[in-house]
Amino acid sequence: MLVTAGFIVYEQYPTCPLSEELIKNDLSKKNFAECDLAFVTFDRTNMAKTVLSGANLTGSYIVSSDFRESDLSNSVLSGATIVNSSLENATMTKIVLTGAHLGGVNLSASDISEGDLRGIDLAGADMSAANLKGADIGGGDLRGANLTGANLDSAILAGSNMSGSRMSQSNLTNADLRDVNLSGADLSNTVLTAADMRGSDLRGANLTGANLANANLVGTDLSGANLSGANLNKADLSGAILYCLNNPICN
Repeated sequence: MLVTAGFIVYEQYPTCPLSEELIKNDLSKKNFAECDLAFVTFDRTNMAKTVLSGANLTGSYIVSSDFRESDLSNSVLSGATIVNSSLENATMTKIVLTGAHLGGVNLSASDISEGDLRGIDLAGADMSAANLKGADIGGGDLRGANLTGANLDSAILAGSNMSGSRMSQSNLTNADLRDVNLSGADLSNTVLTAADMRGSDLRGANLTGANLANANLVGTDLSGANLSGANLNKADLSGAILYCLNNPICN
């Protein structure tokens, strides 16, 4: 099915309320719950406040479209590509986004808790104030992503590339950050209590004011990192590289 400016070609699925109204590219507030929309292309489509809970959007291509405040809970977007679009304030609990490409997309204040985002591309995405509690983002690309004020409590980020990401004031309590590339990341005033950060690359990271109480930092590389004012109470730094800490000349 193609939804694009000026024309539409689609297959009518029995469970989907499709109509000629789609030619206007305004699908806001429509109900597509549990619809089969696999490999659909949305081009400049208004999907604001649309219900897509449980829908199959595998392999879909979404460009310059508005999904703000939409309901995508329990939907499947494996392998989907979303470009220059907004999912701000969207409900995406338990969504499946494995292998999807969302680089640069606006996901601010969205609820992606318990989502399956393994292997996702979120480079440069805006996830400020997003709820990612319990989400699995293992092996993801989050280079330069904005996670300021995000909730990543108990999230799985093992093996992800988060270099240069902005995570100030985010909550990473009990998060799995094993072997994560956090070089140059801004983790100032971040809560990392009891986080598992074994083997992570924290070279040049800003950890000023961070709460690392009971964190597992075994084997981490903290070369050139700034830990001024950080809480390291009962943190395990066995085997960690602590060269040139708090020294801006090293960066």
